[in-house]
Formats: sequence, structure tokens, C-alpha cells
Amino acid sequence: MPLPEKIDATVYLGSSPKVPPLKKVVVLNVAEKPSATKAIIQHLAGKNPKVTNYDSVAKYNPVSEFYYKIRGHPASMICTSVSGHLMNYEFPSSCKSW
Repeated sequence: MPLPEKIDATVYLGSSPKVPPLKKVVVLNVAEKPSATKAIIQHLAGKNPKVTNYDSVAKYNPVSEFYYKIRGHPASMICTSVSGHLMNYEFPSSCKSW
């Protein structure tokens, strides 16, 4: 299944009259390797998770989605992983003050 083009991610987990009500929480989980992604999904989604798997640009780093509750609010959990090695850590000057 291809990735959705747009995800509506209006997020608010607190309680304040100034903030509009929660639409949908979307959480991106990026693990260090595919096996860690599987472990995260198994831990959070339980024994029989309803997981949707999406096509990914990276052959060995699938993208999966399942639903979860965070502080009682429904959340869409997007899980993927990375692969490779960091070979250079030189960032543009605009990012050096982070």
C-alpha cells in the first residue's frame, strides 16, 4: 500500500480552553534497525496488532502503522527504521546553535 500523501496531525494532549480540541495524534517512531521497529510494534500494539504496512523507498526499512492510545487519546503510530552509518556530522551553520 502506498504511503498517504498527507496526514492531518493537529496534536494537543493537555487541557486548556485556548487550544482547539484534539483532531488526531500522529507519532513517528524511528528505530535504529528493522528488528527494533518490530519489537516496538509488538510491545506497544500487543499480541495481535492490526498493523498496516506501507511501501517504502528503502527496501529494508518498511513503514508500518497501528493505532494506540496516549493519555486516553487515539493515536496513529507510524513506525520505521534507518540503516547505514553516520559518516559525517558537519551541519550547516544555521543548525549549529541547536
